[in-house]
Amino acid sequence: MEDKNKYFELIVKLLNVSSLLKNKMMDALGEDVKKYGIKKSEFLVLFNLSHKGPKNMSSLEKMVDIKMGSLTSVIDNLIEKELVERIPDANDRRVINISLANRGLELLKEVRKDIDSKIVKKIQGLSEEDFGLFVKTIDNLGSLVRKL
Repeated sequence: MEDKNKYFELIVKLLNVSSLLKNKMMDALGEDVKKYGIKKSEFLVLFNLSHKGPKNMSSLEKMVDIKMGSLTSVIDNLIEKELVERIPDANDRRVINISLANRGLELLKEVRKDIDSKIVKKIQGLSEEDFGLFVKTIDNLGSLVRKL
């Protein structure tokens, strides 16, 4: 039973760190996304689509960690703003993929300029030792997670 508690505590720590990292990054976005007329959740969808390509709603829900009902509203808002579009899957007409529209790609380039510099400043605020530890920890965590 003791081993189960140890593993449960590990899972809780991983979830807490994941949530903390996401919150720190989302806080770094702050007012930057608002001045472009989008919300943080909308930016998160745009960002993921730009890195992962078109995705169906289920895949997108897992990537951005937004409940399906809320995600539908976010996607509807992005479609209204002409930043994303719904594209029927070529292989299965029952599947609808969400894809970045040209306007979304352009907006994302502009927003990223502001955000990248802000995040870089936060990371540059770390000491050399902390920066090295941060990079090594992320690399190690990635390697371990791939082994699961």
